[in-house]
This record gives sequence, C-alpha cells and structure tokens, in this order.
Amino acid sequence: MTLTKDQRYYRKKKKESQRDFKRTTGSTGKPAVHVTQKKLSARVTHEAFERLKEQADKEGKTRSEVLERMLIQGLPAYCSPTGELGTNRYYWDEPIEPKIHRRKGKGGQKQLNLWVSSTAWKKLEVHADTIGESKSRILDRLLKEYRFLSEEGKERNRRYEEDCARRLQEWKERVGIA
Repeated sequence: MTLTKDQRYYRKKKKESQRDFKRTTGSTGKPAVHVTQKKLSARVTHEAFERLKEQADKEGKTRSEVLERMLIQGLPAYCSPTGELGTNRYYWDEPIEPKIHRRKGKGGQKQLNLWVSSTAWKKLEVHADTIGESKSRILDRLLKEYRFLSEEGKERNRRYEEDCARRLQEWKERVGIA
C-alpha cells in the first residue's frame, strides 16, 4: 500500500515529535536546534474554546500559538536548565509517584487538536501528573481563568524593550563595538 503525500508528512511529523529538539541547518547555513511540535488532543467546554478562539483572532495568531504561550506562562515551572546548548536542554522535575488522574466528568463539548511545542506539552504532562488531574480538565480551567496582558501592559513592555535596545546601542558605541 502506498501512502499519500499527506500521510507521509504526518508520519514524519509524528516521528519527530518523539524527541524534544531536532538539529537543523539555519538560514545562514550554520547548525541550529529547533523545538519539535507535539499533537495535543483534549476536550474542553464551549466557553473555553470560544475564549481561545477570540483571543487568537484578536492577536492575529493561530490557536496553537496562543495555547502554547498560555501553557508555558500559565502553568508553574517544573524544569530547570541543564546548561547544555544541544538537544538536552532541560531537566524535568517529574514526580516520583504520579498521582492518579481524576477523569470522571462531563467532558467538553469541543475537541482541541492542536500542534504545540514539545516543551509546552511536557509541562502540561508533568503538571497533570503532579496535581492528579487530566490534561483536559487543566486545559479547560486554564483557558477560562488565564489573564491576558492588557494593552497598557503591552505598551509598557514595548517601551521597556525599546529602552533596553537604546541603552545597548549606547553602550556598544561607548565601547567601540558598533
């Protein structure tokens, strides 16, 4: 049986997602390390799904990008850097005895099937094992309760980044690097 082009692509992507990082060649021709993507499938309530969809439309980003940012910033940190720059960048503080997941519930009305970074996926998995709740339940609560940055906060961050860039440029000029 021959596979279609889409089936071959999906199998390749699924095989890649078994690792956290992959080595590639950057646009300059130098070796680079990229984070792989993993498929996240979960059922969430209609309210949580609509909130994710509205925020993605508001920011002009995909639902995957918004959800990935929410997972990375909204869940507690369970990893520490190893100090390596290769493909073994993080040490995950996984629980020795994971709690049993509570899976009883209504289930959601909407199915999320999104590709997120392996870092965000692993963070969700470790959080689920630590607190003993299913990924769907955690996602549903996170989508409902996550506080997005206001316009004033975005403007404040933009001004801060511009100020840092200006100071760096002044320092480079003083030292004679620029």
